[in-house]
Amino acid sequence: GGLGVGPAAAAATVVSSARGGSARPVLELDHLPGASLLAPREKEVCTALRIVPAQYLAIKDYFVRSSGKPFEAVLDGAEKTLKVSTAKLSMLYSLMASAGWVATS
Repeated sequence: GGLGVGPAAAAATVVSSARGGSARPVLELDHLPGASLLAPREKEVCTALRIVPAQYLAIKDYFVRSSGKPFEAVLDGAEKTLKVSTAKLSMLYSLMASAGWVATS
């Protein structure tokens, strides 16, 4: 599933804030496992955050399954389980909450 109209603004914020000023090579996603499952906006988020599609999908799955639990507990569990930085997880959680995929408490 892709991101709707409301989450597009949130995705744009994630993409622009993650880019920063560094001149790193672009992460090419199309040949990676799971890329075909992502909407174009989700691919942009992956590229900006420099995470591969399979990792993004694992994070999305974790957050959806943890929907409704306290944010701190979800973030702590995700960081330990998925080995992704808190900053990236926070951005993705906000994006997914704005998309309606995660119920916040």
